[in-house]
Amino acid sequence: MSYRLDFLTVGMIAATALDAATTYYFISRGVGQELNPVLGPLTERSLIWIPIYFAIPTLLVPAMPDVCRQTFAVPHLIGGLVFGLNNLGVILTGQAPLLDAIGYYNLEAAVLLIGVLTFAYQVKTRSKDRASAIKSTRTVFTWIVVIAFLEGVFYLAGRIS
Repeated sequence: MSYRLDFLTVGMIAATALDAATTYYFISRGVGQELNPVLGPLTERSLIWIPIYFAIPTLLVPAMPDVCRQTFAVPHLIGGLVFGLNNLGVILTGQAPLLDAIGYYNLEAAVLLIGVLTFAYQVKTRSKDRASAIKSTRTVFTWIVVIAFLEGVFYLAGRIS
């Protein structure tokens, strides 16, 4: 397993850092509240959860094989930018322009759809044959299980008294 930092993964890390920093700022200043149903309860316990929650899955992406890395990096990049810029709106104006217009779950669904489309594109353009497409699909689903497991751990940590 190698750790690959390319333009896409560096951009993803920067966008996620923007989202994490602006989330930390607006919660610590009492400017807004976290709508993420997993991160919200964690931030009620301690603000230290914000960098942990954002860093762990983000820093796993460069360790993924190419198709997986790009499948996860693209939606992380877009999501980090969208939610980070939305958070900046909250900080500067007290308004959440994207969330107010589109809604949190609709934005999450759009980011998820972008990930699915990225994966489909990667498999279509990079798979030499059906066997390599199946292998890529299995690998992506394995990483989805890993990320879902981490999300479950964070979910439980936010609910343990």
